[in-house]
Amino acid sequence: MTQAHKQQYKYKVTGDSFKRLEEISVNKKDGSLKYIVPVILFATVYLISRI
Repeated sequence: MTQAHKQQYKYKVTGDSFKRLEEISVNKKDGSLKYIVPVILFATVYLISRI
């Protein structure tokens, strides 16, 4: 895989998982805090790996 393909794949994977996490948090408003923390952690790790 070329660098561009890797980037596209990475964006697709992360985009899908973000959509999934949004669906989960919409479905479970009462337990939203349980999902906010992993989302923040995931975003932080993702951003760090991009640097």
